[in-house]
Amino acid sequence: MSPIFALYSDPDDAVGKSLRAARKGAPDGSAVDDLGVAHRVWKVDDPGAIAAAAAGMRDRKVFIADGHHRYETALAYRDEMRKRHGGAGEDAAWEHVLMFLCNMDDEGIVILPTHRGIHSVPGFSEAEFASRVRALLPMETRDGSPEDAMRDVAEKGNQGKTIGWSAGGDRYHLVSFPDAERLGERHLSRFPPAVRSLDVVFLHGMLLEGILGISPEAVTAGQFVKYYKEPAKTSSDLAAGRIQAAFFLNPVTMEEFRDVSLSGHVLPQKTTFFYPKILTGLLILPVRGDDTLPG
Repeated sequence: MSPIFALYSDPDDAVGKSLRAARKGAPDGSAVDDLGVAHRVWKVDDPGAIAAAAAGMRDRKVFIADGHHRYETALAYRDEMRKRHGGAGEDAAWEHVLMFLCNMDDEGIVILPTHRGIHSVPGFSEAEFASRVRALLPMETRDGSPEDAMRDVAEKGNQGKTIGWSAGGDRYHLVSFPDAERLGERHLSRFPPAVRSLDVVFLHGMLLEGILGISPEAVTAGQFVKYYKEPAKTSSDLAAGRIQAAFFLNPVTMEEFRDVSLSGHVLPQKTTFFYPKILTGLLILPVRGDDTLPG
């Protein structure tokens, strides 16, 4: 019911054009989600259009943007069903998985940041943390709200890697990471070279782990760190004292996403938030023990 969200590169949009040209009238299904995004689905059954799209995709790399675990589960399920049912053939339903393919060169697809908040860190002190950051990196303190911090992080991000953080009190701090490659080699050697210059790796590797001592194992176990897709929720939790400090990030670029993927590595947890998302349940792929795909 929930398709794997995957990207491919097609600057000329040849695949999309071949399918859109075969649409017939009004969409076969439509819905508006709770964020106000309109979703429309057309069934394309023209053999020529399908063949052209398939040929256009044949030599393209596909990048999983969202749904790695669904994909891995689908592979494991496929392997289990192959053992149970022997030579069921390539039309068996478990040989397939529902996937939404999106052209990463389409201007409508964007990557949004996932911000962080820390909580329950023993002995956390804004003053001590700020002092230790300043000893390591350039940091500027400004008066303003978390919303101001996010605006300035975005602006300074055009000049170089920048992370903003706030512990409340109507002030925030902007941390810069000059000479990102050198910093990565010196402080982030445990990370693969392909990811060392990502904002999220600077945050976790240098600030959360290196200064606050929050281990990767603790983060994986769901301790100390909360994730925020909505900036307003980040601000409200900080104001209410539900988190000790909030950290504001710029999103990874599509080029960074592509380069890391092509290097054979995966992006760190909660790095990307691709928008808009495809609604779960728009299409359903039935998979039962005796199923084959419709002919």
